[in-house]
Amino acid sequence: MKHLIFIVYSSIISLVGEIGYEREPYPDLICGVFKKSSQIPGGYYCTKVIHLIYNMFNNSYTSKLNFKEVNKLNNLTFFTYPSCTSCRKAKKWLTAHSVNFDERHLFRETPTHKELMELLSLTTDGLDEILATRSQTFKDLGKDVNDLPLSEVIKLIINEPKLLRRPLLTDGKKLVVGYNPEGLQSMTNKNRTLKKSS
Repeated sequence: MKHLIFIVYSSIISLVGEIGYEREPYPDLICGVFKKSSQIPGGYYCTKVIHLIYNMFNNSYTSKLNFKEVNKLNNLTFFTYPSCTSCRKAKKWLTAHSVNFDERHLFRETPTHKELMELLSLTTDGLDEILATRSQTFKDLGKDVNDLPLSEVIKLIINEPKLLRRPLLTDGKKLVVGYNPEGLQSMTNKNRTLKKSS
């Protein structure tokens, strides 16, 4: 329990400190504790609390920024690579269900630093959720990304987008990684419902 309290407390202090210095609140600590917190009682709830805290501060910060800049990923954005089997399956599913989306070639139109941070804020497992840890590109790094600052990992991804899992689909509120029909259904149903109501 002491470890749980310490992790949450440290996260709050870290985030408040970054906001106080008018810096964009990066979830470095959040990504770092996902694995650690899973090893202690109540760890799952700890990550949920930390994620909620991050989103609270992040929303407070981004609300001050230019609307168009902040909402780049609010449309259904599909990061894909044509020769990727999972990407082709996901695209086929989206097309078959008449889902409109903005398609972006993952290697030619690599997510920006800000977009990667937005994608990370939508994960539940931090970097592990979006990194292709089984890929040869990742193995060739010869580094333990857990030992690197998040800003350094983001630079690595931008320079070598093959480090990302594929495809990535987001509406700015949720993220679906890989070919996941259930996740696609959940996300696109919500978007279709919103479209009809508007």
